[in-house]
Amino acid sequence: MSKIIGREKEMQELLRFAESDEAELMVVYGRRRVGKTFLIRETFKNNFAFYHTGLSPKDIPEGNLLRAQLHHFNLSLQFYWPEYEGAAPGSWLDAFAVLRKLLSGMPKDSKQVIFIDELPWMATPRSGFLTAFEAFWNGWASGQDNIYLIVCGSATSWIIDNILSDYGGLYDRTSHCIHLEPFTLAECEKYEEERGSMRSRDEILRGYMILGGVPYYWKQLAPALSLPQNIDNLFFSPGGILRKEFNALYASVFKKHQLYVRMVKILSSKRGGMTRSEILKNLGMQSGGNISKVLDDLETSGFIFSYKPLGSSEDIYMLTDFYTLFYYKFVEGNKNPDPMYWSNAQNTPSMNSWQGLTFEIVCLKHSMQIRRALQFAAVQSNEILYRSATAQIDLLFDRADKTVTLCEMKYYQEPYQLSTSDDEKLRGRIAEIRQYFHLSTSYKVAYVAPYGIVKGKNSSLVSSQVKMEDLFKE
Repeated sequence: MSKIIGREKEMQELLRFAESDEAELMVVYGRRRVGKTFLIRETFKNNFAFYHTGLSPKDIPEGNLLRAQLHHFNLSLQFYWPEYEGAAPGSWLDAFAVLRKLLSGMPKDSKQVIFIDELPWMATPRSGFLTAFEAFWNGWASGQDNIYLIVCGSATSWIIDNILSDYGGLYDRTSHCIHLEPFTLAECEKYEEERGSMRSRDEILRGYMILGGVPYYWKQLAPALSLPQNIDNLFFSPGGILRKEFNALYASVFKKHQLYVRMVKILSSKRGGMTRSEILKNLGMQSGGNISKVLDDLETSGFIFSYKPLGSSEDIYMLTDFYTLFYYKFVEGNKNPDPMYWSNAQNTPSMNSWQGLTFEIVCLKHSMQIRRALQFAAVQSNEILYRSATAQIDLLFDRADKTVTLCEMKYYQEPYQLSTSDDEKLRGRIAEIRQYFHLSTSYKVAYVAPYGIVKGKNSSLVSSQVKMEDLFKE
């Protein structure tokens, strides 16, 4: 399948800069497997003046890495300029000097698109790559009206630290950046329709709880098999592709990834997240050290989410990466799984509990769809999560029209019928949060449930409901 699903805005941005009359430096970044390379290659139909992708350092001894990267770069030069027969350059300064010389001979009357993929992999320690890259752009390419340089990488925190937020030679030199996000539920549905899978929205929602919106993961689903059968094949069969993905995922995004893995494992153990002090305690560390950097990296890379609860001055960090949550809940430690483990786990207490938590995260990631369904998308509002010793509110919208909307999420396979206990909890939560808002504030309660709720005596506080079809809207 070659058709791009969604991504219309990103494609327009990529093409807009191809029409400019000056040099452009575009940065594209995002989570591993989210489709960055596919987007760029499909947008330009592989019509590049030069294309190169860095080698993964995973399987190359560190002492040989620089030489291997330079040799690989030289092979790309020879592919695009067959007449070039030079030996592999001895440094990145030499490599970019050759690229400059070869690009100088390209036509000046049309934009020459240069795509360098997985750029962070090339910037190995003490390699001099960044210095050479800066010299290439600042010293030559930025002055060439026909040059359009696109750089890309999955190491989001590295891209931000060394390219977008750099205060050295690349400070304020990028034309634009695109942070490519995972698919929404609506985009996953389109993707599956394009593949002819004919999955129901309920099955796509359950798949999203495991795979998130990562296109590569969805691509692994066999259209002829049910979702549980696919999950068994991918996670619980010998050699399952996504069973082996975990270590590669973190190793490819973070240098010294072991601490990052320890961090997400700790966060996976507590539903509502942890404070920094709680994280340090679980890590067995007395002081922060580089913990703040690790947390920032995980958040900018889309693995965790931080929020400041009402009435608290301390941030809470919560693991929100669906794949990682599923891996730690059901895969890690399951050394000899039943090849039909997931098919046989349907409707078990463990699975139902996990689905309830994960559905809340799905809703957090589709908060705009919830706002639209509740008809206040145009009203400025702050999203708040509330946690206390006595109450939890899945999502609060503090709206500019002096209204607070409380959203309760409930994953249920049929219309949910509120109990007397549900009604009492809602009343208690409203009473508890009143202290944080102005006396003139009004309160609305919305239930977010795949099949809605049953209206009855215990639902008198519920003014609105958001159903599964609302979450699937653009």
